[in-house]
Amino acid sequence: MIMKPNTPVPEGFIHRDVPTSTVAIGWIQGLEKDIYLVSHELTQKEMEKRGYKFDEKGSWCWDTFFI
Repeated sequence: MIMKPNTPVPEGFIHRDVPTSTVAIGWIQGLEKDIYLVSHELTQKEMEKRGYKFDEKGSWCWDTFFI
């Protein structure tokens, strides 16, 4: 979950501070068998086409799948 800064973290949970950054959201449609293993690569390629550079040293990457 992404929460506002300084949100209390419940006991038993951990948190990670994410620095201010530019975020890309990729929406990929297709059959799960065709996109599941390549969704990250497809998003990265589209970012680069639009002039953005994927930062391998970035602090996080998040994939969400809707069925």
